[in-house]
Amino acid sequence: MRLEILNSGYSAGTRALFMVIRLFSGQPVPDAARLVFYRPDFYGTLAKKFTHETMRGPSAWSVGDRELMAAYVSKVNESAFCIRAHTATASQAYQDGAKVQAVLADLESPPSRSHSVQRCGCSAS
Repeated sequence: MRLEILNSGYSAGTRALFMVIRLFSGQPVPDAARLVFYRPDFYGTLAKKFTHETMRGPSAWSVGDRELMAAYVSKVNESAFCIRAHTATASQAYQDGAKVQAVLADLESPPSRSHSVQRCGCSAS
C-alpha cells in the first residue's frame, strides 16, 4: 500500500530538492526518502541516524562492502534510483566500477577471489 500523502505535503525547499534529485538521477525520489522528508520529527531523523550508523559506522564490513550489498538488495527490490546510487558509491569506494558491475551481474561467481583474500589479510595458501 502506498500512501497518497507522499505525493504532497512538502515545503517548497523539499519539493525543489526532489526536482533536483530527479533531474540529476533521472529517477523519481524513492518513497522511503519521501517518508523521511515528510515526517522528519516522527520518523525521518531516526531513520537518517540509523541509516548513517549502518552504512558508515564501525563495522567489519568496509563502506564498499556495505554499499555493494545495498546495491544488490536494491537490484532485488527493483529500485532503479537506489541501484544507481549504491552502485556509484560502491564503485567509488572500491575504485573499481567494473568489479562492482560484475558482482551485481552474477553474485554467485565473483570476479576475483584474490580480492577478498587480500582484503581480509588472509593467506591464499
